[in-house]
Amino acid sequence: MVLFAFGVALVSGILFGLAPALRSTRVDIVSSLKDSAQNLRGSEGRLQSGRLLLTFQTALSVLLVATAGLFAGSLFHLLTVDYGFDPENVSLIAVDTGKLPGTPAAIANLYARILERANGLPGVKAASLAWHVPLTFPGGSGPIQVPGKPDLPRHENDTFINWVGPRFFDAMGTRLLSGREFNEGDRDAAESVGIISQLAAHRFFAGENPIGRHVVLHGKLIRIVGVAQNMKYQSLRENDAPELYIPYTQYAGHSRVTSSGLPSLTFILKTSPGAPSPTPVFRALLHKLAPDVPLGMTYTMEQQVDNSVGRERLMASLSSFFGILGLLLTSIGLYGILAYTVTRRTGEIGIRMALGAGRSHVIWLMLRGAIGYIFAGIAVGITAVLAVSHVVVSLLYGMQPNDPGNLTAVIIVLLGVTALAAFLPSLRASRVDPAVALRQE
Repeated sequence: MVLFAFGVALVSGILFGLAPALRSTRVDIVSSLKDSAQNLRGSEGRLQSGRLLLTFQTALSVLLVATAGLFAGSLFHLLTVDYGFDPENVSLIAVDTGKLPGTPAAIANLYARILERANGLPGVKAASLAWHVPLTFPGGSGPIQVPGKPDLPRHENDTFINWVGPRFFDAMGTRLLSGREFNEGDRDAAESVGIISQLAAHRFFAGENPIGRHVVLHGKLIRIVGVAQNMKYQSLRENDAPELYIPYTQYAGHSRVTSSGLPSLTFILKTSPGAPSPTPVFRALLHKLAPDVPLGMTYTMEQQVDNSVGRERLMASLSSFFGILGLLLTSIGLYGILAYTVTRRTGEIGIRMALGAGRSHVIWLMLRGAIGYIFAGIAVGITAVLAVSHVVVSLLYGMQPNDPGNLTAVIIVLLGVTALAAFLPSLRASRVDPAVALRQE
């Protein structure tokens, strides 16, 4: 990679330095010794290629900065979307009970003992567990029917199913809109109960109170005891989907719905702000109560959110880097052209100032030659943004490729940067001493 970068840099330097180098070999000695006024006209022609390159740099900067703005805006919208849960101070600890002998009810009792002790760990405000943790993998789903109502099409009644423990919504920071959470009384021998999401309540019980009503999942009658806030499960980009939560302690009664054994669950520990990680003390607790159960992955919900936007964060970082690089190249190009112009026109500037031209007039004289090329580059860049917008539309969230706010911000940033780059050599031109300039002539 280093050798490749060195080779590209060397070839680029040679290719882009070749044109002015060849041009310098064709200098007319007689005309070069003539008065500077004629040289000025010749230098203007030689600057034309540089100004055209400046237009191209400006257009490229517009395209890069606009792309950076789109990806940064998408990342911002993803990070500020309503997740349906509070990721702060939430630790996730997976355990593997897949090889434990025993019935689902026996393994559920083991989980209950661990969960009871976990709620008493130092710094833990609420402890629960779940089969599927948000933003991990889709999990299971099934068609939901409501007794006494016509069945909805499969794509409308297909609902995410999750097996959770008591205080699950408290631990996740998800609002319970009505009804109650699961409790220790929701066991296999009791009536099957469930909690549905707000979207599921609207879809299956539009305009009605779902508390106390029943739904049917694969022939199993489930009484609704609560309605919870919608939660993002597959990704932050997804549209809200209907969800049904069932107590893991009633898993055995749903053996026809899922596999025969209770799956491994993940513990969810909500800690107080500033509290140390509960993982070490939980590991000790697990080793004491279930030494044969290995500890799986341990991470936080905030890490899970960050991982879920990894692609968007990478795209925003890379595009921002190249956008800044494009602005830098445009600024350097503009500064170089104006600095060269000031050097070539020092005599002219001295004559103008000797005849009464003010500093503002000299500054405008230097700027007006570049302003047209800058605006031409902006126009070409915006056209390019609109032309290639369809390429990135699938990568955006909450942003449109032709977003007027983003394009306006790009123009303002570009004009601000180029104004600063152009002002420095123009200011130097306005400080030329007429006497010194005429003496050089």
